[in-house]
Amino acid sequence: MELPIDGCESLFIEVKSSNVSGKKYVVGVIYRHPSPNSNVFQLAFTNLLEIMHSEKSNYIIGADTNLNFLKYQIDTHITDYVNSILSLGCISLINKPNRFSSSHQPSLLDHIFTSNSYDIPAKFLKISASSLSS
Repeated sequence: MELPIDGCESLFIEVKSSNVSGKKYVVGVIYRHPSPNSNVFQLAFTNLLEIMHSEKSNYIIGADTNLNFLKYQIDTHITDYVNSILSLGCISLINKPNRFSSSHQPSLLDHIFTSNSYDIPAKFLKISASSLSS
């Protein structure tokens, strides 16, 4: 799996749970470079989610998309994008601002997406913003 588009870097691996169930997870990371046109990325990512949804894949994806989800109600491109990924059962685990700057408004550009949040090992969910700062 990959997002083969210009201005985007991604890596996906499949891991198998070490417990008795042996459940498989697709773990991915995505970085989308800032650019004026995000439609190509949005379409490619939605298509990737459609494939994983149709295959009933369990996934967790960390993404720096440079798409500000805090603009959901004022930017129709963001609204349409968020609605399309939510319609595929994709859950966004981050819903608060995670980028702060003295020269800009807070933003929500970094995301963690999953197919089902109740099935993610708790150690993945115990990360706070303070634990990431250096």
